Amino acid sequence: MNLTGCAAWCRRFRIAFPSAPFRGGIDLNPVDLTDPNERRWFDVLIWPEHDGRGTGPTRPTVRMAAATSMTAQEKDVRMTQTSPSWMTFVKRSFAFWTGLFLLAFGGIFLAIGWTFLHRESQYQLDGQLADGIVLTKAIERATRSSSSGRRTETHYNVGYRFKTLDGRLYEGEQDVSVSTWDGLREQEPVRVQYVASSPTTNRIASERATGSGYVFAGVGMITALVGATLLGRSAMSAHHKVRIWSQGTSADAIVAAVEETNFKVNRRPMWVVRYRYRDHSARTHDGTSDYMTAEKANNWKIGDTIRVRFDPHKPNASVWVE
Repeated sequence: MNLTGCAAWCRRFRIAFPSAPFRGGIDLNPVDLTDPNERRWFDVLIWPEHDGRGTGPTRPTVRMAAATSMTAQEKDVRMTQTSPSWMTFVKRSFAFWTGLFLLAFGGIFLAIGWTFLHRESQYQLDGQLADGIVLTKAIERATRSSSSGRRTETHYNVGYRFKTLDGRLYEGEQDVSVSTWDGLREQEPVRVQYVASSPTTNRIASERATGSGYVFAGVGMITALVGATLLGRSAMSAHHKVRIWSQGTSADAIVAAVEETNFKVNRRPMWVVRYRYRDHSARTHDGTSDYMTAEKANNWKIGDTIRVRFDPHKPNASVWVE
């Protein structure tokens, strides 16, 4: 079916006439019209009698000059619109920054939890008991500000001295619970537990470790796992966008909305441009640009035409080209 018959068929059944978003050809030895020598060779190939057919823009030599100019312009565009790097797309991703934050936050909690658990394992494997004496008792109050307001925290601190099995004296201090603090008196005996290989690691024996180490480690592990998952997904998405940019099909898109988002960089809200385009089968798809500043987003208005590229195998996946 030729184009005329196809157009009549589309009008009859009231369907959209298929567009041609891309035209290309295959040549074993393509002619580079930007090269003067090859352009002269191409001019020689035009038969003399053909040069007289038609006038104005229909003449072969005129059309060749226009094609030469267009080819040079397209070459300049290809040189200026190089494909962004993989890291460029990664840094524009909200999932990347969220994942990076969660991974760092989870790593801190994991480190705290590991410290608690490692110290407790030292007491379990190499712990020794010794008799000591209470040196000082003190109550310390500190005021801290939080989102819910200012609150006062009270710490009950006990200082003590003890002697190891080899007769060496060591001193230590520790924040204890209220019940332990009330049960101790200055210059009275207290039971101390220390690590034989490192007596500077010590504690009052009645102050056994709680499950805080497991809590910190569990929260840290879950948070770090979520962060790593988000980082992995943002990396895969960036790789896909680079492939679409370099190998995808170009298309014109219409700006559908210019919106402010809840995502902020340096306390400045980021914006996105939502657009709508048609693929090679005339099906409509929606896309969203990467995050951009308000100044850049305000350069676009609803109804403006922009340039995008989409994956010919998955047309609903596209990247903003401008």
